[in-house]
Amino acid sequence: MEIKMNKQILTIGILFFFHGFMFCQSKLVSELKTAALYCCIINNYKAVDSTFDSKDVTISAVIQMNPISIETIESLAKYVKDKTTDFHKGYDVYPEKGTSNPNLIIYNCTKFYKSKELRQYIKNLIGLNRISYYSWE
Repeated sequence: MEIKMNKQILTIGILFFFHGFMFCQSKLVSELKTAALYCCIINNYKAVDSTFDSKDVTISAVIQMNPISIETIESLAKYVKDKTTDFHKGYDVYPEKGTSNPNLIIYNCTKFYKSKELRQYIKNLIGLNRISYYSWE
């Protein structure tokens, strides 16, 4: 009876450990997705206007509040730049309004932010896929 109770306690302890671990990993994925959204928006607005300076410190905040290395952020930033480099290019969405060079930067960056491709890249980047079979997301 005592051995059975100990096994149940051990099983419950392991489940709580993995649940907490996966919650932290899920938060990290979310934080890195936020950093990717930031990079997408900033890169594309700088492509439209080289003097653009947002004064936004999102990347610094993500690094300070999470166990993320500079190398991870640099890899993510390069990936985002490669995948989203043309999001600033003009679209003729409202030609009758006389708008010059309209764009869909926020729309395209948000679609990228929500994409499975970005989520998968981030999971690979932080090594989460090795343990993804524990995920309850």
